[in-house]
Order: sequence, then structure tokens, then C-alpha cells
Amino acid sequence: MSLIAGKYTLVKEIPNQRNLYLAGLNRFQDFRRDVLIRLIHSPQEWEFAARAAKMQARLLHTNITQILDIGQHNNIWYIAYEFTEGITLQELLQNKTTLSVQQVVYLTTEILKSLDYANRHSSPSTYHNNLTMESVLLTPQGTIKVHGFQPTLSLPQNSIFQNPSYRPGNPQDLYSCGKILGELCSLVRDLPPKLLQISKQACAREEQQFRSPKAMYDALLHHFPCSATVSVELSAQLAQYSIDDWDEQPTYISRTLLSDDTHTLLLEDALPPSSSPIQEKPPTPTEQTIPIFRWVLFVALLLGFLFLGFFLGQRSFMAQKNRLRVFHPPAYQIQLNGVDIQSSPQLRFVPQQNYTLEVLSDKKIIEQREIQLQNDQTLIFIIPVSKESPSLPNPASP
Repeated sequence: MSLIAGKYTLVKEIPNQRNLYLAGLNRFQDFRRDVLIRLIHSPQEWEFAARAAKMQARLLHTNITQILDIGQHNNIWYIAYEFTEGITLQELLQNKTTLSVQQVVYLTTEILKSLDYANRHSSPSTYHNNLTMESVLLTPQGTIKVHGFQPTLSLPQNSIFQNPSYRPGNPQDLYSCGKILGELCSLVRDLPPKLLQISKQACAREEQQFRSPKAMYDALLHHFPCSATVSVELSAQLAQYSIDDWDEQPTYISRTLLSDDTHTLLLEDALPPSSSPIQEKPPTPTEQTIPIFRWVLFVALLLGFLFLGFFLGQRSFMAQKNRLRVFHPPAYQIQLNGVDIQSSPQLRFVPQQNYTLEVLSDKKIIEQREIQLQNDQTLIFIIPVSKESPSLPNPASP
């Protein structure tokens, strides 16, 4: 194993990457950290690579590869990158992994976040100028890292990511980002036309193109809002496809898209020109509250129907429970508080309340008592029959 600059131990060469090695950073005692080391042997190549590395080292963003160190060891120059596993978006495309609209929007907006940070939070403004599907790394956790920032245009002329105007800066980066979005759209089964329209506008001529990365970011999230768990869902979906050839690349874990990140980029100067075909009027507060109002109305109606059903059920139960049923010979009349029970065979009563029970024969009261009625109570009255009383019918008579 070779030791570079007295601190980097080369472990193995990364496949398909020229002069790129997995290495260990060995420091005090048993401290060790995995890094990636790119070795450069040509002075001319080193001059250009060192300029790009110094430019990218100023960009401290979670979606941008971090440059850890540059230096010289004997006649060899080196650049150290932070390390983690990942595959490029090109490899994701080659695996034909099916993606949802939210996942495609998430990947694109994560790239745009890194470009916007490089434009607005570094002095002077920094542009990628070399953005392709190979420049974007996707980790097994579903997060992305952008690497390969260049001070000048370095794409081949026949590259599909090369802007025909050959203008560096935002025109080139937006064109490349539109092409990446278009490639990712091929992995979506039910592709909405609006998403493809945004991709085409990013690749349009400069007067019709988005004004900045944050303008394209704004347009994407305006039409296709992303949930905060989309990176977790993407990670779970990637695990189902069993992608075993995760290449080791200079990157580290990014963060999940949050609402705070959305508000950071939604500035007035981020909006496309008024003549842009993608620009639409943002939803009004009333339109935004319609779904909440519908839910409140639905819950209120549901509670109302439940209360009404309970009330009617209780009323029916109590009506059946507090009814008085009396059986007596037809020659007699029974009255409760002066009301003939025969005309009201299911007379209602109030439990534990005093009532006057009267037994009549030929409309004359022959028995009168004060009683209290209870639920499920059976009262039997024995009425003496005298000679003057009407005779009872003979049960054996026809």
C-alpha cells in the first residue's frame, strides 16, 4: 500500500475512474477515515484541476461534493474528496428503474438547489458548466450529490447536455438540467404533460428559458409539490431493485427536501418572465383552504348524523320503555288520571310519579287508588264482585 503525503494510504483503484483511488486518512493514533484520492501526473492537467477544486471547495452545501484537500507528493499532485457509496443517474437510467413523478421532481429539485447555492452564495458566482447524468450521484439512502464543477465549458460538442448556444453559466446549467429531467421522465409510467413542458422550457432558447435555477425549482414545486419523505420512499424502492453495483464515488449523505428549503428559493426574482408559457397564477388563499373546508364540512356532517341517530334511538327506546299496558275484563273500565286506558292501550307514564287509578263499571267508580308505576312492573288488582256488579262473561260460552 502506498502512502501519499504521509497521511493517505491508497487501498484500491476505483473501477472505470481514471487515477481515482479509495484511500484511508490516517491521523493521530488509530484515527482513520475513508476518502477518495485523485492522482494527477501532468502539470497542465494539474493547473486546470486545481483551479476547479479550489472553486468547488468554496461550496459548502449538502448536495455538493466536498473537497477535503489538495496538495503535491513528490512529482504527483492529488485531490482528496469525501467518500460514500452511490450510483450515477446514468446508471439508474440504464437499470430502467421505474420512478414516480414525485421522485423525478425530487431528484431534479435537489440538483437545482445545489446550482442555486453555487450561483447566489459564493463570490464570485459559481456555475457547473459540466452537468450530465454522470455528474449526479444517488446514494442508497435516496439522496443526491453533484460533483465535477468546472470553471469553463468542458462538455464534448456532440453531448446531448451541451447547449447549442455554447454559453457558460446559467444557460448551460439550465439546459443540462432540462435534459436530465427529460431523461428521468422516461422512467415514469404515467407522465404528466406539464412535467415534460418544464423540461422543454429549460432547454429552450435563452429568451424563453428559465431565468435561474430557482425559477425552474419554483415552477416544478408549484405544479408538483413533494412530500418530506420522498427520499425515504426512493431509498426503499431502490432496495427492491437490488442494485448491487453501487460504485464508490466522492459524495456524502444529503438531507431530505424540507419545506424550509422550498421557502428559501421562492423569491420574486426567481419567477420566469411573464411571457413564459409555464408561468401560471399561484393559487389564492381561498383555493388553498378548499380541501381543509371540505374536510371540516365532512366531519361536521358525520357527527351530526351520528348525534341524530343516537337521539332518535334513545327516544324510541324510552318510548317503548315507559308505556303502560293493561288487561281487564270488557265489562269494566280502567282510567289513569282520568284518561281511559282502553282508548289509549299504550299510555305513557313517568316512573316514580303518583297516579290515580280508577276502576269503573257502568261509568261509576267502584275502586280508586293512588299508585306509583315502575318500569317492568306487573300490577294485579283483585276487585270484589257484588250482586250489583255486572256479571263476567262465561269463558265456556260461545
